[in-house]
Amino acid sequence: MATMRDVVIGGIKQTGVLRLGGVPTNAEVSDGLDTCNDMMHSWKSQGVDTEHTTKTLLETFPLADMHLSGVKALLAIKLCGVNGAEPTAATIIDAKMGWAALQAAYIEAPENPVIDDGLTATPGQRFASSDIINND
Repeated sequence: MATMRDVVIGGIKQTGVLRLGGVPTNAEVSDGLDTCNDMMHSWKSQGVDTEHTTKTLLETFPLADMHLSGVKALLAIKLCGVNGAEPTAATIIDAKMGWAALQAAYIEAPENPVIDDGLTATPGQRFASSDIINND
């Protein structure tokens, strides 16, 4: 199982701010963890409630492993904004796919939704087309 440190370092690497084989500083990892925790807490306001609690670097990544890559990419996007770096096209695609996977896993549709008729009836559905044509 991955730790939060693995997620944070993976996100930092995807920003491209490290040289090949470079190691992030303790300050960069600490800032990355803060950003990651903030990001994961913010998902609840977007309808994706993963029941996240603030994690430390040594704690296990709290979501299923299938979300690991997507969360790293989402974190990289956030960190790029902080560092003024540009995310790669691959990172952007991974982040979009990761967000879609999180939404699919954590957003539940209501069992019996009630939809107002005003939202489903369009003007073309209110009259038979023959009534409109014969309206001389």
